[in-house]
Amino acid sequence: MNQDKVQRNLDRELKHARHQTNPTAFPDDASDTSSMLTISETEDEPSTPEKSKLLSSLSKLTPQTRALAASILGQRDREVDEDTDDSHLPLPAAKRLCLDTAKEVTINPGDTVTLGFHTLLFDLARYNIYMPLNLFTNSNIRLVNREAHSLTLRRINSPGKRASKPPLVLDVEAFEKKYGREVDLTRDQWSEAARNFTRFAGEVGRDGEQGDYFMRWDNHYGFFEERTDAAEHFQAILEVDINMRKDYIVKPFAFSRSLYNNTYEAAKLSIRVATIERLHRLHPDTSSVRPPRALDSRSAPSIAHGAPFRKGSSSDPSSAVCLRCARRGHTLTTCLATSFEDGQKITTTTQNGSLARGPSILCHVWNVRGDRSCSHSPSRVHSCSFCGDKRHHALAWVCRKEPPRSSS
Repeated sequence: MNQDKVQRNLDRELKHARHQTNPTAFPDDASDTSSMLTISETEDEPSTPEKSKLLSSLSKLTPQTRALAASILGQRDREVDEDTDDSHLPLPAAKRLCLDTAKEVTINPGDTVTLGFHTLLFDLARYNIYMPLNLFTNSNIRLVNREAHSLTLRRINSPGKRASKPPLVLDVEAFEKKYGREVDLTRDQWSEAARNFTRFAGEVGRDGEQGDYFMRWDNHYGFFEERTDAAEHFQAILEVDINMRKDYIVKPFAFSRSLYNNTYEAAKLSIRVATIERLHRLHPDTSSVRPPRALDSRSAPSIAHGAPFRKGSSSDPSSAVCLRCARRGHTLTTCLATSFEDGQKITTTTQNGSLARGPSILCHVWNVRGDRSCSHSPSRVHSCSFCGDKRHHALAWVCRKEPPRSSS
């Protein structure tokens, strides 16, 4: 009977397991040859897997014997699996992307295409990294979109929870070095970039263009666009814009029209003073030189009345004259002197880059040129910054002796 043969096979496996567990108590090992099992094609009796019957028999053994037998059977199963040839089975399907055209837009000939912003720009905003405005000109937006794979990146220390690997972001310093700086933007480039920056603020800010963040920067650039003297004082606008955005990265502050107006006026005055001082270094005969009407310090100063240009003097700090102490080598914004070279006490001070004597603000332009047709407010007093006399200006050298020039 087939059942007898199955039972003999089970007994053989059990005898082999006992011998493996305790050879002393069970010195006889079972034969490796299994009983021949023949099952008739007409056999109606349901067959029970051999392994299941063997495990049922092993349940009657001690725990140690049962564990050993189970490990032997498992090893045999593994050997059978390893020898199995599964080369005929189909390979698992490769994982594929499921791209579609859902985000496509229709562009007709003549349509104006709004440029999208690359992930690299969003990453800079996410990590609160200052973004130079020249990143937002149309040409540079396209450049970032098309050449992102070749742009220089750098690792940063991620704020908040420390990441296992610092994130990579666009190296803005390397970008400016290769593609130009924001301080060199023309007025048209700046206007174009300002519009794109404001649109970008609407994409990264909460509630989009209806949110406070978008309105913050819309007010920022709206202030500059409202200036009636924007063309004449573009350099001051560019300077204030850059400084305001850099300050905002360190400590965000609310938009204030009065703050912006005061900062803008101070920038215009500072640039005008720097322009006049540069002109004076170029042309010591100040009576023959009028400062440029525009305050764009990037434009080359015009040379009036054919005055000669002295090579190298524009970058020579030793030629500058301080309107407070009458010494060469520095300007009033960095002057720390309390007396003139002859020991006489200095009577002027500086207030936000302006000359002052007591409560009165002195006219810087008049003290340099001596021309009463300056465009300053009438509240600026026309009096010598050295002695206070209203009959001559400081650089007329009436009350003080002109300091010698550098021998170089």
